[in-house]
Amino acid sequence: LRFAPPQPVDPWSQPRRFTQFGPQCVQPESMLNPPGQQESEDCLTLNVWAPESALNAAVMVWIHGGSFTSGSGALSWYDGAALASRGVVVVTLNYRLGALGFLHLGGIPGETANGLDHAANLGLQDQAAALKWVHDNIAAVGGDPRRVTIFGESAGAMSVGAHLVSPASAGLFSRAILQSGTPAHSHGLEAAAAVRVAVLESMVGSDDTDLRVLQAIEVRRFIEADAAANAVARTAALPLPFQPVRDGLHLPVDPRESIRDGACAQIPLLVGANRDEMRLFSLGAAMAGTVPSEETLLRRAKRMLESANSSSQPAELLARYREVSGHDGGIDLWSALATDAVFRLHALDLAESQAAAGGQVWHYSFEYASEAFGGLLGAAHALEIPFAFDNLHQRGISLLLGEVTEEMSRLATGMADAWVSFAQGQSPRLPGGDPWPAFSQTTPTTAVLGVESSLTTTHLDEVRDLWTSRG
Repeated sequence: LRFAPPQPVDPWSQPRRFTQFGPQCVQPESMLNPPGQQESEDCLTLNVWAPESALNAAVMVWIHGGSFTSGSGALSWYDGAALASRGVVVVTLNYRLGALGFLHLGGIPGETANGLDHAANLGLQDQAAALKWVHDNIAAVGGDPRRVTIFGESAGAMSVGAHLVSPASAGLFSRAILQSGTPAHSHGLEAAAAVRVAVLESMVGSDDTDLRVLQAIEVRRFIEADAAANAVARTAALPLPFQPVRDGLHLPVDPRESIRDGACAQIPLLVGANRDEMRLFSLGAAMAGTVPSEETLLRRAKRMLESANSSSQPAELLARYREVSGHDGGIDLWSALATDAVFRLHALDLAESQAAAGGQVWHYSFEYASEAFGGLLGAAHALEIPFAFDNLHQRGISLLLGEVTEEMSRLATGMADAWVSFAQGQSPRLPGGDPWPAFSQTTPTTAVLGVESSLTTTHLDEVRDLWTSRG
């Protein structure tokens, strides 16, 4: 079934016992993968945590991140027990990754002959199939199929953004949480074609091939082809080589345009990003003491401004960030620039679009600074996950957050409470219990989540004009 749409599982009539996670989808090796985790192309499983005696409980379906190339629903960070103890049913899921899940093959020779409808966005199709399973079956464990919240981080949040406007997902969820990812990240057909050509040439020597050839290739060859896909992404300034594709079917148009037009105004959103997202990706350079030159910083600033269609000058942008961030140069200055360009500005834009369309939206900025690695991480990418799940004691988390403190535990309790309250149809509250007003055009409220959580209405005001300048 490689490159085929996901198939429903055959039903069974007798109870079956499931005591272990299913295999993860094929992916590169990673230190984050659970120890002893099996791997297979037959990997489309999901996991359920339900409160005892649950009845019509709200449901939270988690879509994991990992740049669309790694991860699984079995990662200990995503253990749903703490959230389920608050009265919700929690579901995590797997979806096909990398070229096997997001290589755009629509129209490739042999597709129709093999009985395949549309070999594109297969990872998104997998997620939608899991949502359909939840809709049809979650009542059996006490969940309410009418109250399903989809939530995800990074690539998972980008996936959530795609489902907000995808016809295949319509009616399968009623609320959504997007953590450090938005619908801003999707490929047009031209970019998707460039990635496809690079991958196929790397694997079979030509992009003029047949689907049957690809179905017969040893599966690890697809992982080895990631290098070719990454090279194309760097050359074409694509954020990620594999991501949802605007194929005209599963993702008909640019999701950002649809959301501005009110496509998901009826779906309440909770959206945000972390203050120091890019520090996770620059940690190695920071630990090595690598200092980018002024020329390098100017070149990177120019590229980011071009991606934002801004007419501002790179030198002007660097000067403003030096003033606002307090970083004179180096990795920290670049991290501040890139965090805003890739994550925080897009989250704020989504909140504004949803509010302008008449929809409900709550916006946050996660700002708890990790003390691990001598404080080099700050509030880096993914560090909000164990707080939102209230999973600070799970395996591997102390590596990035350090030893758990009382203030960390309070923040985790408060964030998990807020996420669950939102999923249950209530207005979330700040950690500590104070009100958290919705974001609106007249009062653009942002919850600053940290040791002492607070509210602001001036999030990114000091720099945003430079990113949005059109000359």
